[in-house]
Amino acid sequence: MAHWHTVRQGESIPSIAERYGFADWKTVYEHAQNDYLRQKRSSPYVLAVGDQVFIPGKEQKYVTVATEQRHRFQLKRRMEQVHVVLEDEEGEPFAHMDYRLQVGNLTFHGNTGSTGLVEQEVPAIADQAVLTVWHDPEQPEATWEWVLDVGHLDPVETVTGVQARLANLGYRLARTGTFDEPTQQALAAFQEAEGLEVTGQVDAATRDRLVEVYGS
Repeated sequence: MAHWHTVRQGESIPSIAERYGFADWKTVYEHAQNDYLRQKRSSPYVLAVGDQVFIPGKEQKYVTVATEQRHRFQLKRRMEQVHVVLEDEEGEPFAHMDYRLQVGNLTFHGNTGSTGLVEQEVPAIADQAVLTVWHDPEQPEATWEWVLDVGHLDPVETVTGVQARLANLGYRLARTGTFDEPTQQALAAFQEAEGLEVTGQVDAATRDRLVEVYGS
């Protein structure tokens, strides 16, 4: 049955679509009833708590099959790209390092190449991943490990959206939801690095630049 869903913290269109049994999140996101939502949230992964998402009724599909035989139906899951660039505190890439990315019961292996890039196709409904990087192949115990929140980002108009982008860009702060001193210090450092007026406050120029640098 069609209805409206109120977004909760950490949700994205793919995770909401999965919750209601849609294999392709575009069925939900591109529905005409969600035109206003798409105008307000240009990315299906960037939603704010309280946003309203229209959930259409599901259409039944009928298939004719022979009796007394075994039949297999395969559901295709939508995949999306995860891009993570690893750099040290001086901005130098974690180059040519082997990595392992664990997403649920799936495990992916790769190498960061010359730019420190981790690029992997994962299920669109994934909400968390564990990234392990080996900085010395001769010492398998010498690793870095991060837990990544995948598939959701608060809008940049919110405090948590600003904090998440700054933290993911390497600035030291926590996503507290309050405009605290560490957030102001991180903002000031970002503004200085990007050649903006250093105020430690979020203005239109800082918000636009943060979205541009982060990519969303």
